[in-house]
Amino acid sequence: MSEIFISYAREDLERTRQLANALGSLGWNVFIDRRIPAGKTWADYIGKELDGAKCVIVIWSKASLGSRFVKLEANNALAKEKLIPVLIEDVSPPFEFGDLHAADLSKWDGDKNKEEFINLVTDIESLIGSRPKGEAVSHKSKVEEEKRLKEEAETRRKAEVEEEKRLKEAAEARRKVEEEKRLKEEAAARRKLEEEKRKFKGQTEKAKKDKKVVAELEKTTLASTLKKARYKIALIVAGIIAVTVIVILVVNSGPLVIGQKYKGGIIFYIDASGKHGLIAAQTDQSTGIEWGAKIKTGAIVEEIGSGRRNTDIIVAKLGDGNYAAKLCADLVLNGYSDWFLPSKDELNQLYLNKDKVGGFSSAFYWSSTEVNNTNVAWKQYFNNGPQRNSPKYNTYYVRAVRAF
Repeated sequence: MSEIFISYAREDLERTRQLANALGSLGWNVFIDRRIPAGKTWADYIGKELDGAKCVIVIWSKASLGSRFVKLEANNALAKEKLIPVLIEDVSPPFEFGDLHAADLSKWDGDKNKEEFINLVTDIESLIGSRPKGEAVSHKSKVEEEKRLKEEAETRRKAEVEEEKRLKEAAEARRKVEEEKRLKEEAAARRKLEEEKRKFKGQTEKAKKDKKVVAELEKTTLASTLKKARYKIALIVAGIIAVTVIVILVVNSGPLVIGQKYKGGIIFYIDASGKHGLIAAQTDQSTGIEWGAKIKTGAIVEEIGSGRRNTDIIVAKLGDGNYAAKLCADLVLNGYSDWFLPSKDELNQLYLNKDKVGGFSSAFYWSSTEVNNTNVAWKQYFNNGPQRNSPKYNTYYVRAVRAF
């Protein structure tokens, strides 16, 4: 029994076969044979395939609008909630199907990497679940983009390491110069003291008898020299501390900006005050994880600022397990443990600034927003931005965020 049944007019056979071959290459069984074998009826052959299919794709064209069989098959699929309409020409579906959104393949040339075909595949997966193992939809461009982003991140990291190394070397060089100067001054002071001692030893007998005066002089000179040395050491230490403080101020001074490294991640949103916003982890926490069990959680808020609350609701409802919200809630990264799964609007803000954050794949990412308290949730395609809903058992990428 086929998983996908395609209803079409015979005039559209070539376009239909092109679509069937593309879907078949992804691992699905596709039925397009309208020829009824000898000795069989429509109900025996085509009707059985129509009833057994998980998804029915109806091809609307000028020819199919006049086909009684296409309309009959479309009504059957609509009644069983497994209809996906597709336009291959600039036509309007019959009145009874006008409320259903139709996938537009009128300009599709058969390329499986085109957005309209990828969107159709996503709609089919939302209806019947993930496809069997087959040919991937995204290809070389995704690999090259990931490589470019990794190279840019590595270049930025090396530049930061080199700058930190340069500042440390400069501070160390100044410290050595000051230390050498201090040692020379102490050596000069000792030589001077020795000269004074020799001078006093060569004095007259009267000076020799006045040992107390000589001792006091030596004590005073030595104390003064040591005091000066300690003062210079204190100045050197203060200088090193000042350099360190300046480095910290240089790194953290000035207004916060999108793309800045800050408090454990990269800033991707700043509110009107300029002091608060959202930070994203620098890498994905998962490349394939479920949203959660088929349980209605009530985490339905979409706005910016609701991701933390949504995550808490999901974890409280689902408990322990391996799912997107729990993965973010348990994350401890760069000294911070208050990470969460972004809401629908927070995820869109992250998509808008993805190039400044870096490290994203051209794939779907989960949000923490459930669709109207149902068994599906919102996701977003980070190649070109559309947000769609999807069954919670599907596996997609996850990027954790935190607020500041």
